[in-house]
Amino acid sequence: MVFGELLLALGVILFLVVLIGARNPKKQFWAAEFLLEDFYPPLIILCGIFGSYLLFKGFFESSQAGFGTREIVLLPCILAATVFFIQRLKVRKRLAEFDAHKAAGRTTAPGGGLPPSGSKGGPPAPRTKIAA
Repeated sequence: MVFGELLLALGVILFLVVLIGARNPKKQFWAAEFLLEDFYPPLIILCGIFGSYLLFKGFFESSQAGFGTREIVLLPCILAATVFFIQRLKVRKRLAEFDAHKAAGRTTAPGGGLPPSGSKGGPPAPRTKIAA
């Protein structure tokens, strides 16, 4: 049952971190398109499905045999740690900043930094072929 709650918490936190990374105008290396489309969604879904299975299986088994000390102590601690971590991510604030940034049409991420496409904020310069 504890592992089920851990997997569910991991799935929720991973979803929120991926959401922040996907909406960030300054793309991180871990927020590449192929990872956002092909790697993270199945991982989040598997965490949710397998975590739910383990959690419900644990509740069913514990309802017959009774809850142990481990479950009584660890389940609220995991829930509290998950809520604390989600609050520390400041998801609503970050997403509001990214939306305001996108609405303003800026080319740099909130907090400064270089534009992703070049120093002037315009399209990148065309590449030239080097003669051999």
